[in-house]
Amino acid sequence: MTLADDRTAVERHFRLGHQVAAEPYTSALEFLRALDPMDQRWTPATARACRWVFRGQADARWGLTPSAWRGAGKSANRLTAARGRVVARRGDLPHAWEWQDLAERELLRDFLDVVAREGLPLPPDMPAVGGDPHPVSEFGALAQHYGVPTRLLDFTRDPYVGAFWALPEGVHAEDGALAVWAVREGKWQPGAELVAYAKDRNRNLLAQDGVVVHMTMADHFIGAEGRLPALEECKAIGEDDIVKLTLPWSKAGEMRRLLEVRGVTRARLMPGYASAATTSLARLT
Repeated sequence: MTLADDRTAVERHFRLGHQVAAEPYTSALEFLRALDPMDQRWTPATARACRWVFRGQADARWGLTPSAWRGAGKSANRLTAARGRVVARRGDLPHAWEWQDLAERELLRDFLDVVAREGLPLPPDMPAVGGDPHPVSEFGALAQHYGVPTRLLDFTRDPYVGAFWALPEGVHAEDGALAVWAVREGKWQPGAELVAYAKDRNRNLLAQDGVVVHMTMADHFIGAEGRLPALEECKAIGEDDIVKLTLPWSKAGEMRRLLEVRGVTRARLMPGYASAATTSLARLT
């Protein structure tokens, strides 16, 4: 497609630079009450399941951008290193999306190499070792859950799990805020799609009631705009279908305590001794 075609597609399906107004809270208890999945805001009186998905982020200033598409930070540095390896092997590529796609696959191949060498279980949609893992796959979701930068965005059907992942790590200034994003399930195409992979082979996905979101027109977007999109820019997600609730960082400790009362801890969401130790030590902060 031509640059003009890319721009036409982007203008039709995205709201460039769109930002969602924050719904601020000052109390951890009220924040969690606002996220109660039984509230009719999230689950109508006649429904048997919540039809929203939730994502927590430690900084309310961040948009809904996948880790492999961010312009700065550790993930961006890793993508740059992977791109360098791709360029050294294949030469420079004419389209920005080509190197982005190949750099993401390079990271997945490295993860596959180590996982296979250690004899860890692999999802059934995997190619043979040395093959080319697809970024939008069960294997991609597995890699995402263990910190490999991918084009997938983690969400959960449990708003309290979303709140847990919004808790900041380390020391933060008192004047910042965390955020939980809520997006109503529906027809997000073109632009994005919600994907639910089998949870029986990924115990983190099971424990977190997790789903992933994949944005489907990134090749057009990077061609037209020179960057990759954020989910909130998708026109198919209406103004009433996306919400951002915020809470000051100064209230994060109290929210962590309240979530532990509900049983929402790292030890539950990422089962294992390491997470149990992290959960116990977090009580001292």
